[in-house]
Amino acid sequence: MATELKSEVIEAIENYVTLGNKLFATQMRMPNADFSLRGRVGGIYSSKTHSIGVNMVLLAENTQDYLSQTIPHEVAHAFQRHIYGSVYYGKRVMPHGNEWKRIMIKFGKDPKRCHNYDTQNAQVRRVSRDYEYVCDCGQHNVTALLHKRMQVEHKSYRCRKCNTRLRYNG
Repeated sequence: MATELKSEVIEAIENYVTLGNKLFATQMRMPNADFSLRGRVGGIYSSKTHSIGVNMVLLAENTQDYLSQTIPHEVAHAFQRHIYGSVYYGKRVMPHGNEWKRIMIKFGKDPKRCHNYDTQNAQVRRVSRDYEYVCDCGQHNVTALLHKRMQVEHKSYRCRKCNTRLRYNG
């Protein structure tokens, strides 16, 4: 089953790259498929490795939509980077900006940003929030990493609601 799904993903990537190369008169090379993506993220394109991260749990549970929407979504990011780079006419190219939307429309796909898959079975790392901080409007529980940054590295963080500095309450 997993091998079959992986083959379908690779075939879908190849099909959209072939389509994109025709539509945009370019020769982008095939991105690699990385099947180790975890959590609630449907897919991700990495320009550093020119690869598309695939979430096998979400693929298995939503195969048709994943192949017809998530794969072209990520291939569109690859073409966006290939065609426009990271800066276009002096402005930073936004991941889901107009350039990406145009590519999705050319692919005949809805240029929507997020999936609506049920992520109940996807592996999500639970981060414990063991450190209690307070601000003027309430209490915040933060992770060990943020606690270390605030205590050891003397970084300060502000409440998004009242904009006051968080204070350790331990």
